[in-house]
Amino acid sequence: SDDSVTAPYPMYDRWADAYNVSTEFVVSQETCRSLVGALSLMSMSSVSNQVWTSATATIANLPTQAPANQPVTATLSVPGLDMSKARIVWEARDQDPYIGTNFTFTPVNAGPQWVEVEAQLPDGRRVVALTNYIAVQTVTNTIESYQSTSLTGNTNVVAWYTFDRTFADAQGREASALPEGNANIDTNSFYWPNRPGGAALRVYNLGDEVTANLANADLFQAGKTTSLSIEAMFYVNAWKGYSIGNGTIFALTKTWNAELALRQNIWKQNPAFSGAGNIILDDVTFSSNMKVGQWQHLKFVLDNSGYSVYMNGSLVVQTNSTDLQNWAGTGSVLLEAGNFDGWIDEIVIKSYGTGTNTTVAGGGGVTTNAPPPNTNTTSTTTTVLAQGTTYVTGPVTTNTGILALYHLDGTLTDSIGNNPNLTLAGNANFDGSNLKWMSSPSGYALRVLDIGDQATATLSSAQYYVPGQTKVIAVEAMVYVNAYTAYSRQGAPILSLSKGWNSQLIFKQDLWGYSPEEIGGNQIVFPASSLTPYLATNCWQKIGVLLDVNGYSLRVNDAEVARFASGDLTNWANAATASLQFGNFNGWIDEIVVRSSTTTNIGSPVQLAPSSPPPAVSVAASLPAAYEAGPINGAFTITRASTNLSQALTVSYSFSGSAVSGVNYVPVAGSVVIPAGATSASVAVTPIHDGVFTGPSSLTLTLNANANYVLSHASSDTVTIIDADRPVLNVVSGTGAGAVGGRSTPPPTQVQLSA
Repeated sequence: SDDSVTAPYPMYDRWADAYNVSTEFVVSQETCRSLVGALSLMSMSSVSNQVWTSATATIANLPTQAPANQPVTATLSVPGLDMSKARIVWEARDQDPYIGTNFTFTPVNAGPQWVEVEAQLPDGRRVVALTNYIAVQTVTNTIESYQSTSLTGNTNVVAWYTFDRTFADAQGREASALPEGNANIDTNSFYWPNRPGGAALRVYNLGDEVTANLANADLFQAGKTTSLSIEAMFYVNAWKGYSIGNGTIFALTKTWNAELALRQNIWKQNPAFSGAGNIILDDVTFSSNMKVGQWQHLKFVLDNSGYSVYMNGSLVVQTNSTDLQNWAGTGSVLLEAGNFDGWIDEIVIKSYGTGTNTTVAGGGGVTTNAPPPNTNTTSTTTTVLAQGTTYVTGPVTTNTGILALYHLDGTLTDSIGNNPNLTLAGNANFDGSNLKWMSSPSGYALRVLDIGDQATATLSSAQYYVPGQTKVIAVEAMVYVNAYTAYSRQGAPILSLSKGWNSQLIFKQDLWGYSPEEIGGNQIVFPASSLTPYLATNCWQKIGVLLDVNGYSLRVNDAEVARFASGDLTNWANAATASLQFGNFNGWIDEIVVRSSTTTNIGSPVQLAPSSPPPAVSVAASLPAAYEAGPINGAFTITRASTNLSQALTVSYSFSGSAVSGVNYVPVAGSVVIPAGATSASVAVTPIHDGVFTGPSSLTLTLNANANYVLSHASSDTVTIIDADRPVLNVVSGTGAGAVGGRSTPPPTQVQLSA
């Protein structure tokens, strides 16, 4: 090798003009001989007396703009040099390399086109040039082509983002879209005959998107709204999320169970449509209908009967659902679009039956300074609280052990009056639709949708620890989690109080953790795996992160679920400010309390048995074929994913398909019990041999929704029943002879196929 002591320079490097940065023109023998040889050859050439001159190369004849489907020709101009014997190599966006004097090509995609050229002269000199021009594509596939009623003046249109040199809502009703990352309005790449001044939103990668908060009251009103939809025009160069990160391509989200979304999973090549956490149109089917490099129309609809996905005006999938009612309530709805390489245009959100929009022009939902009156203090969400002996069912009252108290009832102020107001970030806002942690719901909670949605404050200087007096320091909150959203993206503090590097109480989700962990001081005291059994989703829980004279602990609903021995309490000595931070998940958070108490009795801890969230239930055809001959049974296996198997679980289901109960198979009950301690149960499909050929028949089992479990994506599967009978071939001789051309013919024969 080059760095070997005994043979530092390989033989192939000594005499060849090889591209080796360690040896080329560096080895003494190679350098001298190569240089002398080169000089000798040059002295015998016609350029021996040529004066060395530099030159500037440019690419000529390319227009500033040209139609995307029109070929263009680029030429190389180098004044003062004879390029007739040069080797000229061209490259351009989406084009193969080309060697020649001129370069003629037709752009593959719309938008900026880079072109570069490198020419090598016989004497070794090289010149290079680079330029760009815009390939403008004329657009004939527009959103108007997919409307039964003109968008202009349509009272069902809640918001309409045209991106024609503005991020504003063309209706003037909702908030303007906010660009993030490198998202920008592109006025050059496309031309619309019906709107000559048109433009589109350009995005390049994950992180490039627009967002807007819409008023939920403009989208849904109980007893009135019959349908919601989002639609837009998309021009996709490439999906960018695979192996990099999850990407929200197009979504309208109110809560985890009230969403219309097109998202790309980090380990999927293409996006998929989902509603309320369930896949409506999978990535494979989507990719077979979605073509890159051309404008296409996507529309996602939710009405009283269920979800529908349309692509270029054609219905691709339709599923039954009652999820429309999940959109009830107040607050705001988040619109997101972007996170791929391409363009988006003409985003339209519609609501049918809601009535005339009453939002003040330019408003986008609840403001943090003056929330509207709370008229919805009830929630349809089932609350499952494993309550401790001192579990709070109402707002915390002031006492001497509390240093900060934020009720979040439409205000960001500290009820104690000693600390600054909270500062909101991202899409965090007040929402009064889910307050069932209180026995008498009132006020508001802080609604957050994702990482970045949070509240922060630098608390005033205080004496958190007084030697000989302070027994416990704590930060507490009421938390309702739809989903933890940080996995594979970035670490996210959910509830945090920090005074210094060794004086911290942090309840956070790690970058590669599916659920939160606790950090005490400067170390992880409770890994996520130890806390997961106690942390439930889709219900309110009181979370307390504590440090007392014996160490750290975590309380869930006033019950201690984990403890770590430590003497870190003294690290909180000396008066100082502290940073308070909470949010960064999908759900609600309320009643933030910071304590420094001279007594450990801030809610007597009791040991709490793990309270797992409702298990996810799935079904698979474990024996996908059943045979009448025998008979041989088919089977479905229903499985629950849960860490708590102490109780039996009843799962209900329904059947569909061409197979008829009592005719093709023995009737089956509509539910099955997964026994305590077991993870699955089977449903047998016993065929009936009816003696009649009918061909194969299908039996599809679909799991029914239930409050005791959640449905996974694999919520249905099919068993095929194979017929034991065969069709009968009957040959029937004909009667009566005939004559053709004077010759007698036998009677015709009939062939009959019967069951």
